[in-house]
Amino acid sequence: MNSVALRIGINKTWTSHWFAKRGEFADYLMEDIKIRDFVRGKLSHAGLDSIIIERPAGKLIVEASVAKPGVAIGRQGAGIEELKKSISDMVGKAVDLRIKEYGNADLSARIVGQEIANGINKRQAPKLLAKLFMKKAMQAGAKGIMVWVSGRIRGHKDARRLKFTEGSVPLQTLRVNLDYALVTTQYPGAGTTSVKVWINR
Repeated sequence: MNSVALRIGINKTWTSHWFAKRGEFADYLMEDIKIRDFVRGKLSHAGLDSIIIERPAGKLIVEASVAKPGVAIGRQGAGIEELKKSISDMVGKAVDLRIKEYGNADLSARIVGQEIANGINKRQAPKLLAKLFMKKAMQAGAKGIMVWVSGRIRGHKDARRLKFTEGSVPLQTLRVNLDYALVTTQYPGAGTTSVKVWINR
């Protein structure tokens, strides 16, 4: 179960803000999925945390929260203009793209998961990566963090799962402000490796 989806309406909210008329929902949903996949691929190096999509009065607004806004925007705004044009060409309509700075990257489950996945892709040890980012999260003020790494870890012939926990991570307490993310990466020569991160803020 996705820990964020479980808390929607309690201390989490939707990342798509729009209302669809009859017959439009499926088109809007597929459009959102395409936009999210594309933006994640383009801004993962900038420390992407979340993507909010809004559709007020026929407009399309995409807001991306990143840890490194300067990297996302590019020199003299070239990066954001290129990304905006690519999204517009993909969906066939004008897009208002906004880049928002995310406060503390060490408390974002998606950013932490992406950093661990990037390290695994460079053949670094998952255990050392997990311990490093868990320590950073706790120093940043987290009450607890849990990391699972699954797959043919470091090219091992059999798939397995490594679990690391520090502090308190109460998955079944809905009032807890728990951030969750699942990130996958392609380990060289050993298929897909998944990284799951839970952070108790």
